[in-house]
Amino acid sequence: MAETKQTAPAQQVTLYVCSGCERCDGAALFLRGWANGRPNVALEIVSIGDQPWQVVRLGIAHTPALVIDDELLAQNISVNKLAELLRTSLNGPESNPQPVS
Repeated sequence: MAETKQTAPAQQVTLYVCSGCERCDGAALFLRGWANGRPNVALEIVSIGDQPWQVVRLGIAHTPALVIDDELLAQNISVNKLAELLRTSLNGPESNPQPVS
């Protein structure tokens, strides 16, 4: 009888951003590098203009905003705080790239 391995479901990590926001650009760059090589993470970077109903539903007032598994964890988040939240929320290593200010 063949043994089947069950993989853990991917955790949905979403970063809501707006155009022209340097903090958003830095957070998105960091998050892409962090998610690279993590098969248990489904990453989505979403412009608030593309999904305004989600922004309202989640209560997002400031970007960048981090949402994990449909739960708003932080808004107006710095890269350093983003790295810290990912480490504590997903119990993983901080990141591959170094945070940028």
